Amino acid sequence: FVCMCDASMRQSLYLKWQGKGDDRTRLYESMYQLEFRPGESIVRQGEEGRNFYVVVDGYLTVTVAKPPPRGKDVQTSYQAVKTLSPGDTFGEVALLHSVPRSATVSAADCRAKVWALDRSTFKRILSEAAFRRREANEALLKRVKLLEDLDDYGRKILADALVPCQFIEGEAIFRQGCRDEATKFHIVER
Repeated sequence: FVCMCDASMRQSLYLKWQGKGDDRTRLYESMYQLEFRPGESIVRQGEEGRNFYVVVDGYLTVTVAKPPPRGKDVQTSYQAVKTLSPGDTFGEVALLHSVPRSATVSAADCRAKVWALDRSTFKRILSEAAFRRREANEALLKRVKLLEDLDDYGRKILADALVPCQFIEGEAIFRQGCRDEATKFHIVER
């Protein structure tokens, strides 16, 4: 489970920055298992988000309600837009942005098993990790001679904007003449 969660968390769009092993371990240790019968809903479109989920066993169907055309007295139809399999994650958008669920997720043709993490634990762990990351980034920025005149507020803003990148030995960090690279400022941490 931990290996599957680790890979899932690293791939999750909103959790990609969550790089410290201790923070991920705290997330895993706080999760609990839930099982669902075929067709049973795990989350429903429009409801408040309560948990973040990692699919452990089985397959889940993601459906989205398609509103009827204006002026038509027709029932709302539902469209399957995705199938989730073991290792996939879902539910973080509603928790992070305090918005209603954007889709319904249900167990497909067989029983499904997921691991869940409640909203308050999810937000607390991610907030603590973000705070520690900001402090580490600020300390790094203080060591950059070019940025020594930056005030505390400016340093905090820049620290929040830093995106860690990893390179293997011999890999090009930037290439002369590449327009995409001209918009980046690299700071070597180690």
